[in-house]
Amino acid sequence: MPAINKGEVKYQGFYSKWGDSLGEAALNMAKSPVRVLKTFFSTPDDPRDGAIKRQFYAHLLLPVMLLSLASPLTLAIALPILAQHLLSSRISEHTIVFHYTTLVTPFVLVSAVLGLRNLLRLLMRPMPGGLTEEVMNAKTPPRTLATVMSGMAVVVALGCNVAFGPVIGIGLFQEQEPHERKWPSAYERALAPYMRAMAARVPDEGAVAGGFRFLSRFANRKDLHSLHHIKTGRHTYSDKAYPVPEDVVAVVVDTRDWRWLSFRRIDGGRRVRAFFERNRLRVVDAAADVLLLLREPAESLTVFETGAFTPEHRFRTTFGGRLALVGWDSLPASVEAGGKLRLRTVWERVGPEDRRLYPLYVMQLVLYDEYGRPVHSQSRQFCYTVYPVHDWPPGQTVRETYHLVVPTTVKPGTYILRLRVLESLLKELRRASTMDPRLEATRGFIELGKVRVVAPVE
Repeated sequence: MPAINKGEVKYQGFYSKWGDSLGEAALNMAKSPVRVLKTFFSTPDDPRDGAIKRQFYAHLLLPVMLLSLASPLTLAIALPILAQHLLSSRISEHTIVFHYTTLVTPFVLVSAVLGLRNLLRLLMRPMPGGLTEEVMNAKTPPRTLATVMSGMAVVVALGCNVAFGPVIGIGLFQEQEPHERKWPSAYERALAPYMRAMAARVPDEGAVAGGFRFLSRFANRKDLHSLHHIKTGRHTYSDKAYPVPEDVVAVVVDTRDWRWLSFRRIDGGRRVRAFFERNRLRVVDAAADVLLLLREPAESLTVFETGAFTPEHRFRTTFGGRLALVGWDSLPASVEAGGKLRLRTVWERVGPEDRRLYPLYVMQLVLYDEYGRPVHSQSRQFCYTVYPVHDWPPGQTVRETYHLVVPTTVKPGTYILRLRVLESLLKELRRASTMDPRLEATRGFIELGKVRVVAPVE
């Protein structure tokens, strides 16, 4: 692969602990067979990854009642792929949570079928004639045993699906859990129609750039770009620069998607904004953290802007010595369940600029009922990650307009919307520090106002 892709994708980096090149890595593996064998079951200095590797075998073999082990030569066909996965430094390659296991699964299933046959042959060896077609077609003990063992395998497979299956699994013996929900939440159900409507507005012709959630929708396009390449400026797992396209007619992205957020770069927002400007893309629709941008639209939607803004409700307080809330505008009087609640807040970056160590500020929004019980909560990045706080110019305010999608399960009534600022630094999410005594008693929450949720109009 390195010779074919000409350095565009550097997957060999997953084996850098074995050598600086694939040839050197292969040589070191050949020199250290004991270390290679140990790596199949453990990872030095990473006990969690070692546990995931050991669980990988259980997740593959238990659903077939270990029958695959009775046909070792068939199972060994998958050994090169298994070695590729388990010797890699990337955890996602040795877990059933991701798609990489599909290269191993067929051999596990085939060897399970042949393993059952081998066990029956072994049991029939002392009997005259052995395991023949006539024996298996008649009501004989071997046929009965095969039926019982097959039934047991089905029961074991169902039990494994309950323990760690993809749909009904409860996560037993599963160190690496899926990153996505198995069933859509009420919030996701409410957001889905908006996402479908945005995708439907994308022109039939022209290049498209999309977030991960939307790529499959436009996979038949001649020119389709994954927006994370533009965000990082590089091809995936590569040092090769990604050429910024100039003919994109639409962008649709969920900026709250964990896959999008995982490509965090200090200059990522600046790259994305420059890409929008180069292609003359403007926001035309927004629902929660999902954005649709079209090329030179007749009308556009402003979701964030920089200038001198005076909010209707002033409430100045500073978080972490870097971010200040200036205030917010009044909430709409009412919103339908499943509808969009407009929230307009005004912020300011304060303190000296320091790009060597910057926190990622997170806005937490919680909707409370009249009894003080939270009915909906979500955390999100400021300005859709496209205009992060560290890019804001000092001395100017930034006004963001956010459209909170109210889940359809929220019953009609009066609710209170509260806001809290969190900060994420070194993968730890915590309440942003503040010296404001007004926020101590409320655990950092600020009440933005009341809103009446009404039943949706049929």
